[in-house]
Amino acid sequence: MSAINVFPIPFYVFLSATLVSYNVNVFGQPNSSVFALGVVVGSMIIFGLYLKFFNSKSEEDSFILKNINYVIGGVTSVISLLTIYQLFQ
Repeated sequence: MSAINVFPIPFYVFLSATLVSYNVNVFGQPNSSVFALGVVVGSMIIFGLYLKFFNSKSEEDSFILKNINYVIGGVTSVISLLTIYQLFQ
């Protein structure tokens, strides 16, 4: 999921560079407001889809999904203990 979040950065850089090379002024006030509004509306739609997807999960989820915080905490604890052990050797 985090890899997908990286894709907009090169897109906006490439789009801005392309528009500047064609002398199109897109950094003015009306364009910035429309862009900000689009970001807000797009984020609301995506977050709504996330909520719809995760709320539709059944009660019969697996053990890992039900206890994901404990799983992540356990993995982090093991890694931190190994790191502390290696630091003091």
